[in-house]
Amino acid sequence: MKSYTYYILVVFAEFVCYLSTIVLVFFSVPPTFVKTPSNIEVSVRDRQVLFKCLATGYPTPTITWRKDGQPLESDTRHVMTENGALNIIDPKFSDEGSYECVAQNSAGEIVKLFWS
Repeated sequence: MKSYTYYILVVFAEFVCYLSTIVLVFFSVPPTFVKTPSNIEVSVRDRQVLFKCLATGYPTPTITWRKDGQPLESDTRHVMTENGALNIIDPKFSDEGSYECVAQNSAGEIVKLFWS
């Protein structure tokens, strides 16, 4: 958020009075990916798999995940972190599929699709 201060000088016969007005300028910047996961081959022998997804924009984008086009909810094996990462603990064959990292703010939404 940028703020600008404007000063208005008003002169009356014997004294000077300063009036100021603060104008706040709000703007939105659509999300842009800074880091996205790539297609990955996962073995059921892996203990965990970490997918990192990072986006910038204003306001700060929120990161959500989808699997096979459906919203992915956090549970004991699928952990979504505050910084946009998805951690799959003890991967199973049922975790195979298409994943989407979704970055969204009031200015827009972007999606990165990848396969595991």
